[in-house]
Amino acid sequence: MNPENVSRLSQSDPKKTPEPQIPFPPPFTPLDKSAPITKTLRILPHWSQEGCTYFATFRLADSVAAPVWKKWQQQRAAWLNMHPKPWDQTTQKDYNTKFPAQMELWLDAGYGSCALKNLALREIVTTSMHHFDGHRVTLGDYIIMPNHVHVLITPHPGHSLASILTGWKRVSGHKIISLIGTPKPFWMAEDFDHAIRSERQLKHFKNYIAQNPIKAGLPANSWTHWKSPC
Repeated sequence: MNPENVSRLSQSDPKKTPEPQIPFPPPFTPLDKSAPITKTLRILPHWSQEGCTYFATFRLADSVAAPVWKKWQQQRAAWLNMHPKPWDQTTQKDYNTKFPAQMELWLDAGYGSCALKNLALREIVTTSMHHFDGHRVTLGDYIIMPNHVHVLITPHPGHSLASILTGWKRVSGHKIISLIGTPKPFWMAEDFDHAIRSERQLKHFKNYIAQNPIKAGLPANSWTHWKSPC
């Protein structure tokens, strides 16, 4: 799907009553460390702040083998127990290499059904993602890989990142399961998210998104990359 096709998905349906237009954040709003930050923890830590821009990843439920996922959780918990925060740069780099980077390698290895190699299924995901673009969220660049999605996103005031991601996954997962009969759940319950701190980080994540299918060695028809016009 080319960018022109994707951008049309975000246009309003004339049969529906449009949501009221309210002021919303600019395309990029970095984390403000002087403002309130909500911190939660499931398996992964999550920082949230109203109006902040995030890099988020959500994955198919079968994208990582269950024994591998369990071992990764156990090893991460043990490492964190041995390395209490605050961390210096060396410790942070060690964490990134052992855990987030390792997870990305597993995802790019193409484990599981990789159902999103199918263009029709990727289009279901893009439709869900663009549905509230400009109303509840400002959607940034994204890449839909065969078994996961990376996206830059700025939720508007009154809408949390968690609620937006949950909505995308609920709607797209239900449609895909109804279409191909894949076992439930289609998506893994927990997502990865990172509140972006600077323009430099934003540039890094945009480049990461663009290069992801190239580094994974994927054929051109197995992924969808969309670049925000903002």
